[in-house]
Amino acid sequence: MNMKPDQELRINQRVDFEASIDVQSEDTFFTGFTRNISNGGLFLVTGSAPPVGSKVVVRFQVPNMPEPIVAEAAVCWVRPYRIDTPDVQPGMGVEFRSLPDLAIKAIDAFILKNDTLFYE
Repeated sequence: MNMKPDQELRINQRVDFEASIDVQSEDTFFTGFTRNISNGGLFLVTGSAPPVGSKVVVRFQVPNMPEPIVAEAAVCWVRPYRIDTPDVQPGMGVEFRSLPDLAIKAIDAFILKNDTLFYE
């Protein structure tokens, strides 16, 4: 799905979630930080995102899960750094393509324990 970062098309509840995350694309590996998560995907702060549509593998830790989550995902949108909006973090939104059942349960439990983010 190709969408703009200001389009609100999410159907899953999401919450603030700051954690280190490893991302591997076909030709790149980098570590960054998440800003929010749902069981549908997450936002990753980065200044150098792969192009929209890129397939990536993400690896991150949810507080209530003993092992890191490793999931296939796709880059849905990219927000580049803009000098006219320096307070807005650059990054990318990724949508999970395969998420183990245990990971879905752990993310859902994490969301239930935290305040859901709402945007107009």
